[in-house]
Amino acid sequence: MQARNLHIYENLIFTLSIVLNLLQNSDCAVRPRRRTRSKIWGCLIMMMHEKLSRIAVALAVATGLTVATSTASQASLIYATEVDWFNNGTVSNLNDRDNPANALGAPDQDFLSLGQSSAGNPGFAVFGFGQDFLDEGRVWEFTFNCVDGCDFLETATIYVGTSSQYTMGQASRADQIDLVTGLGGFFGEWEEVGQISNQNAQIDDGGAAISFAGQFSWLAIVDNTPANSPSPDGFDVNSVGVAPVPLPAAAWFLLTGLGGLAGLRWLRNRPEEA
Repeated sequence: MQARNLHIYENLIFTLSIVLNLLQNSDCAVRPRRRTRSKIWGCLIMMMHEKLSRIAVALAVATGLTVATSTASQASLIYATEVDWFNNGTVSNLNDRDNPANALGAPDQDFLSLGQSSAGNPGFAVFGFGQDFLDEGRVWEFTFNCVDGCDFLETATIYVGTSSQYTMGQASRADQIDLVTGLGGFFGEWEEVGQISNQNAQIDDGGAAISFAGQFSWLAIVDNTPANSPSPDGFDVNSVGVAPVPLPAAAWFLLTGLGGLAGLRWLRNRPEEA
């Protein structure tokens, strides 16, 4: 209850600080004998704003609240910035589909084929985003001429893992195969969050939504396209996006207060008018 009350005070002072900042007169640095009544009121307002800014900084530091400025579901997605992928022997270089970089960044017309999985030879990729993520994400797939339904089925399973469960760029193909098929691999330690297919993950469809509970560092997509599918190289990843861990509201509050104090110091130190 105490933390909640402090948060209410934070919001109140933050609002008053913004209002006073808009109303304040920047001519308080002039000599007293040159101040008009309006300037005196402006100076009083600025002094109040300075006090509120100092209180805002103190409250933000004291409470350390982790209430987000917006929930993760409202946050903009961030896209994959790094990927680990090995060709399992089923992916050709046609249309540059064996280029891992094609799966990074925002949705476009490029894609990475994971490779069609078979016993002991999985096709998959592990993605990183430069920071942790939580709650939700979206995966875009690319299949040619897939407008009102695709001519053949491609499917994949999504997993998420914490920072301690993987190290980007340090696993050999043999190590990765063991991660997937071995005891305690992705299927044992990572959290499975859903199955997706090319039938509902196209760019025009807005991609396939995924959801999960908790904070994670890595996202893996493992092909599980049916063996009787005409697809030669499995699920094609166009883009992967996740919701980043938001900056706490107290941090925004702290930055605002510090910015206000910096502005007031500049006003105090500027040369007086003649």
